[in-house]
Amino acid sequence: MKKFLPLFIVSLILCFCMGGFSGSANNSYVFSEVGAQSDDVSMTYEDGKLTIEGLDEAANLMQASFTGKVLTGVKLLEAKNGTTEVTANIGDKFFLWSATNAMRPLSAAVTVRPAEQPEPSNNILVAYFSRTGENYSVGTITTGNTAIVAQMIAEQTGGDLFEIKPVTPYPSDYQEMLAVAQREAAENARPEIADTAVNMQDYDVVFIGYPIWNGDMPKIVYHFLESYDFSGKTVVPFNTHEGSGQGSTQRNIENLLPNATVPRGLAVRGATAQNSRSEAESAVKNWLSGLNLPAPGTGSGA
Repeated sequence: MKKFLPLFIVSLILCFCMGGFSGSANNSYVFSEVGAQSDDVSMTYEDGKLTIEGLDEAANLMQASFTGKVLTGVKLLEAKNGTTEVTANIGDKFFLWSATNAMRPLSAAVTVRPAEQPEPSNNILVAYFSRTGENYSVGTITTGNTAIVAQMIAEQTGGDLFEIKPVTPYPSDYQEMLAVAQREAAENARPEIADTAVNMQDYDVVFIGYPIWNGDMPKIVYHFLESYDFSGKTVVPFNTHEGSGQGSTQRNIENLLPNATVPRGLAVRGATAQNSRSEAESAVKNWLSGLNLPAPGTGSGA
């Protein structure tokens, strides 16, 4: 074996020159194959465990350690079929060599590399119901008050926007809309939603936005909240209004979703959202900064 070690080190250096290494240590490792694994022998390394499979002959297991790009040590470890606990840093290499023929390396080899970090996922949804047309205090509008606030939240959190749209649109005339809203409230209706194709399991945080109608959420928003399982999620209310704040909606959402976390919501005047965007945006920013969300990442409004 003493005669073999210099040849082995030269081989290691050649292998090293053909592949890149990082020299920092890390608590989480995965394996990366170096060359093909043949002879029915393979090695994998993950989180401190080296697994050798298909070994049916005597072999030597070599571990080469590097500091940066400098080979700093070589260890001869026990080679056996199965899983073995080993200690390694990122950049270390493991090689299998025949114990009966020091000149014949087995092809199995692995390099310890950092575990790949998953791409940050956008797990925030900003769902909202908003209405255009004639609105109290702001006249006839083409972008709803709540829609404006929803867009601000989405921009500041990176959340996905989803508009809750009714199958049957609400009247554009304000008085006609009030009559429909009052009838729905009296009947505890659940207006049909045009699109409910939200993959809610993709989201941990769901902002839910709505105007205040008769001191409460529009019934279509109830229908939306009842259409999904929010257990374990954080559901954050926000609304627009013209004097009634959140109305009863904070309590109603908490009661409707007992298995969700419901932080204190945001209430923005519709006239502020529509006509004083910078003021509304500042209110949204200040509110979001105090929510402590688990991920990065609310009278009649529209």
